[in-house]
Amino acid sequence: MRPRARSCGRFAFKNFRRELHFLCLGQDLGRDAAAVVFHTANLDGAIGAHGDRAYRYLHMDAGHLGQRINVAAVKLGLGASGIGGFFDDQVNQVLGIPEDEAVLYITTLGRPRRG
Repeated sequence: MRPRARSCGRFAFKNFRRELHFLCLGQDLGRDAAAVVFHTANLDGAIGAHGDRAYRYLHMDAGHLGQRINVAAVKLGLGASGIGGFFDDQVNQVLGIPEDEAVLYITTLGRPRRG
């Protein structure tokens, strides 16, 4: 992920499932995901544009985007779920997010469990 370049990338975790499980506060969705989308934002730019309401708007945008991903995943027969609870600083560090940017939300994707 390269937020300023508006592009995606791949990260090499030593143990993807274990590390993501930890970063997502022990939620199984993090451990079991086949793919993970980290929703990030440029905090300085948002505050400059929206003032003290920026944080609220950023989270609303992340939720809307997460919902669109969920709808698309269901249409494709995939499972999707959002994660709002995670270790912010550690996720930012693992992803190499600059200090003026932050991860706001995580969407996990995969094949739904049967039964």
